[in-house]
Amino acid sequence: MTDTEGTTEAAGDLLAAALSYAARGWPVFPVNGKAPLTAHGFKDATVDAKQVRAWWQKHPSAGIAIATGAPSGVLVVDVDAQKGGAATWKRLVAEHGKVPSTAATLTGGGGSHLLFRHPGDVPSSTGKLGAHVDVRADGGYAILPPSVHENGRAYKWMQTVEEAGTAAPPDWLVELARGMRNSSPSSARVDEVIPEGRRRAAMLTVAGKLKRAGLTGPEILPTLRELNRRCRPPLDEAELESVALDSTIAADPETSISTVADAAPRPIESVLEVFRGWMHMPDPGLLYAVCAGIAANRVEAFDPSWFIYVGAAGSGKSETLAAASQLPGVHVVGTLTEASLLSGTPRKDAATDASGGLLREIGESGTLILKDFGSVLSMHRDARAAVLAALRELFDGSWTRLVGVDGGRRLHWEGRLGLLAGATSVLDQHHGVMAQLGERFLIYRVDVTDPAAQAHSSLAHHGRERLMR
Repeated sequence: MTDTEGTTEAAGDLLAAALSYAARGWPVFPVNGKAPLTAHGFKDATVDAKQVRAWWQKHPSAGIAIATGAPSGVLVVDVDAQKGGAATWKRLVAEHGKVPSTAATLTGGGGSHLLFRHPGDVPSSTGKLGAHVDVRADGGYAILPPSVHENGRAYKWMQTVEEAGTAAPPDWLVELARGMRNSSPSSARVDEVIPEGRRRAAMLTVAGKLKRAGLTGPEILPTLRELNRRCRPPLDEAELESVALDSTIAADPETSISTVADAAPRPIESVLEVFRGWMHMPDPGLLYAVCAGIAANRVEAFDPSWFIYVGAAGSGKSETLAAASQLPGVHVVGTLTEASLLSGTPRKDAATDASGGLLREIGESGTLILKDFGSVLSMHRDARAAVLAALRELFDGSWTRLVGVDGGRRLHWEGRLGLLAGATSVLDQHHGVMAQLGERFLIYRVDVTDPAAQAHSSLAHHGRERLMR
């Protein structure tokens, strides 16, 4: 794909998205990064398709902003995860109450936007809810996908409006946004003194609540320091750290907060703890191997890394792979075909949100997660041979697909593609097929040493799979 072709397609996607938002009743206007490209900013936002087309014809690469609050009926909570906003948001939810599932985006800067129905009379504000958690409502605007951040990363939907709707915001959030409630993460009165005999118990109570909300020890510590100001006499820093890092305070998966994807780095031990809260994982090797595959494919100075994780059904490989789906540059699919990699559908017949295939969506670099490589192995031999031939070329960084009568159209992609795939032991029955790919895959085998414990863990969480994910 040439630079010109890519730019044209991206511009078409932006215009199509802007028109779809306008058709939904959300007034839009163009932005450069976060700066409005109209004279009066969000006040110029409109749902008029003719004006929207004119703006994006003039600024084809412009990002898309909607006027929040009364004009669109949308209130947006902006969580800046890179600056610690995710921890603030978790503390708020732990203190005040859970948040309903709602449409949400991953911002180009690595944060999150949660979209709620606007309850009326809520102004835009910065930091009123807490540090690095802002409200975009009356008098404000928010950037939506597929706009591109100044760092080059695109905004993406984590949950679309079609999938989750726009929920009514909880009462506590509205009251905080209107300035009607104190946002302190402690439930006790701000002026209440905690006497010597109650200090550690108070710390453990707050730490337990935050731990069950999904916060790690380092994220809990600032709240304990704030609470310690009311202790008479205050506890020393070492004791605060011991409470924050107390391993006997267990995170409760049932009450963990999963509304916002936390983009901030965290220790691998913390990640493993979350997985073990839901899955039987005595050996952390599978999780480590998946993390290694993701990390290796971010080192673009080297060839891409291709992994196959082989294990029996129920061994956890699919869920572990799927857990990486919200990471930047990661794309999860169930199976592969030539058409899914590069689509030959004419533009006039394609859906307005069609990307032209996985490789167009991935662009110059990314990682593809194939949850079931067995779906490729079970194809008819001709279709399977075509996919395997494509994979051989994709590993080398270039693939041309010929479509139409006598190969009348040439669809071409160049870039760097990492691949992580799951498979059952059926893989071992296809030595000849795998030989066609050559030495391209690293294979990690998941060893289930206690099938009974594995089954018990699965049954214990039956019906709660959506919450886990």
